[in-house]
Amino acid sequence: MSVVLGIGTVKGAWFARSEDRVTWDIDGPHHKGWEVTTFGRSPGGDYLLTTGSNWYGAAIHRSADLADWEQVVDGPAYHSSTGRTLERIWNLTAAGDRLFAGVAEAG
Repeated sequence: MSVVLGIGTVKGAWFARSEDRVTWDIDGPHHKGWEVTTFGRSPGGDYLLTTGSNWYGAAIHRSADLADWEQVVDGPAYHSSTGRTLERIWNLTAAGDRLFAGVAEAG
């Protein structure tokens, strides 16, 4: 059975692929220069990864094939009236037709 492992670092993302879980092919870096904080799947099946930046904040990116990525323009954010900022997304979990995110600043 084919396995893909997402590896997020402060310098980008890599994907490790294996057919036997003994030998691995490494592909990357993707999102070079960005801190990649987590991976997940959307309720619709798209692959997701999140990036964090001290300058730009947190963002979600999606892909159908783990090769071509687009940023989700209307990604999660606190309303400007709260005075809070979304610094990082640490976890993504799909449940039914919803996507839940564990974030900092917690909310």
